[in-house]
Amino acid sequence: MIVKLNTKELEDILKDNNIENLKISNEAFDYLKEMIIHLIKNNKKYDNLFMNQKNESRLFNTLILLSNLNLDKNQSEYFLNTLINLINREMYIDDFKYLNKFIVSLAKNNLLEEQFAINYMNKYLESAIENVKFLSFDRSNLLINLARIHQYKNDKKINKKVVAKYINLIKELFESKEIDNIIELFNQTIFHIIAYMNKSQKKTMIEYMKLIVNRIKMSKKSLSASQLYFYQISVINEFVQVDDEVNILLIKETLRKIKNNNPNQKSIPDPIESNLIIITNLYRNKLLSKKLIKPHKELLIGYSSYFDVYFDENNINIKSSDIISILNDSELESLFKNQNFKNNFYKFLETELFKEDQKDLLSRFYQRK
Repeated sequence: MIVKLNTKELEDILKDNNIENLKISNEAFDYLKEMIIHLIKNNKKYDNLFMNQKNESRLFNTLILLSNLNLDKNQSEYFLNTLINLINREMYIDDFKYLNKFIVSLAKNNLLEEQFAINYMNKYLESAIENVKFLSFDRSNLLINLARIHQYKNDKKINKKVVAKYINLIKELFESKEIDNIIELFNQTIFHIIAYMNKSQKKTMIEYMKLIVNRIKMSKKSLSASQLYFYQISVINEFVQVDDEVNILLIKETLRKIKNNNPNQKSIPDPIESNLIIITNLYRNKLLSKKLIKPHKELLIGYSSYFDVYFDENNINIKSSDIISILNDSELESLFKNQNFKNNFYKFLETELFKEDQKDLLSRFYQRK
C-alpha cells in the first residue's frame, strides 16, 4: 500500500471507506519503524528528481497511514522522536501537510504530551529563522496546531536561546525600519508562541508590540491586512491597550475598500469581509464602541454575515452554523430581544441544522425557545 499507491489514492481509499484507528501488530510496528528511518534518512538526498519524488511519496503515504493507526503511548513517542527529524529548513508545502496530519491525529487521541509539542516548536522555530521562505510553506498551520494543543497549560517553555534569536532579529528589523517584516514575524510566529516564553521575553515582545501599534497609528498609508490583524491580536489578548484612533482608521479603511469595490473582481479572502470580521471581533470584546460604527452602518452592512448578525437589526439573515456556534449567552439574550432576529434564527435551525444532525447545537438553543 505504501509503495504502490500514490498519496492521493491512499487518502481517498481511507476517506471513502471511513478507515481510521486501525490496530497495529508488533510486526507491522517494526516494519514501519524501519521504513520511517530509511525514508527520513533519504529525504531529498537523491540527485535524481524521480528518486526524490518516489521517496517523498512513500514518506507521505507512511505519514498518512500513521495518522490512521491506533497507536499506544510508547509507539506514538517512538514516531514522534523519529519524525522530528523531518523538520528542517528545506521543508516544503506537503512536508508540512502530512506531518501536521500525524500531529493532529495524536492530539485528538491525547497522545501528544506538552514536552513533545515544545520540542517540535523549538525545531520549527530554529528552521524558520534559517530560511525566509519556510513560514510561507506552512499552509497547514503546523506551528499554530502545536501551540494550541497545550495552550491552557504552558508549564513548559520554549528554549530561551531560540526565542533570543527572534528577539535579536526583531531588534535588527526595527533598527532598519522594516516594520512590515516585523509584523509578519509576529503574525506568523510570535503570537502563537508567546504563552510559552518566560516573563522577561514576554515583556520584551510586548514593548515591541506597543511601538508597532504606535507606528500603525501614525502611518499615512492605507492600513494593510497584516497590520490590522496584528492590531486585533495585540489588543484582544491585552498585550496592548486599545486605541480609538486605530479603530477609526480601521473603519475608514473598510469604507475606502467598499467605495473602491468592484463586484466583478473577487479576492480570497475578501478584504472587505476580513476588515469587518476584525471590527466585529473588537466590538464583541468591548474594544470598539458601537457609536463609531453607527454613522456608517448602512454602508458596512451586506459584506459579512458575521458583522450583519450584530449590526443589521432590520434584516438579519442567518446563513451559517459557524456564526451561531460562536454566540455566547449574553449576546443571545441581547439579540433575542429583536423578534426579527429570533424568528430567522429558529427558522435557520429548523431548515438547516436538522439536516446536518448537529444535536449539541440544537439542544443548546432549543431550550431557549
